[in-house]
Amino acid sequence: MLKLTGCVLIFISCVGLGAFSAGKEAKKYEELKELYRIFYLLKGELEYTHVPLELLFGQVATHLDSPYREWFLALSVGLKERKEKEFARLWERELRTYLSGLSLKEGEYLDLTELGERLGQTDLKTGVGVLEWYLKQLELKIGTCREALSVKRRLYYCTGITGGLFLVLLFL
Repeated sequence: MLKLTGCVLIFISCVGLGAFSAGKEAKKYEELKELYRIFYLLKGELEYTHVPLELLFGQVATHLDSPYREWFLALSVGLKERKEKEFARLWERELRTYLSGLSLKEGEYLDLTELGERLGQTDLKTGVGVLEWYLKQLELKIGTCREALSVKRRLYYCTGITGGLFLVLLFL
């Protein structure tokens, strides 16, 4: 009876590990879509309001949820108080502070850092162009992630079930 209970627990934990891994992939996909929404909103605000970045980040932050709201508010305050001489340094510091808990890979963080470098040294027209460039990059990543998501979900679930069955058979 004890052996059977142990086998059931092992199987359930392996299936749970597969489900957890599949959930992480789905979370990454949702975070990429949220970043797209945020920067699309930022581009629209920049095009139509023509306000400086410190005001722009504050305005857009009112439409965002945590942790993005805190990130944009910190950028707004940092720009108003001139905490950093360069916008790119402020952008990267606040990015690492507020968005480090996301499921994004290092490549996505590098793209966001590059966006901050380009955005901080531009005029209005170029800023809109930079945001359009980043939105196209995000569209490609979202498309790739969407295509891989169903395959990876199935793979993680099947690996969890198969691994659980293998371990149960090994212990029996």
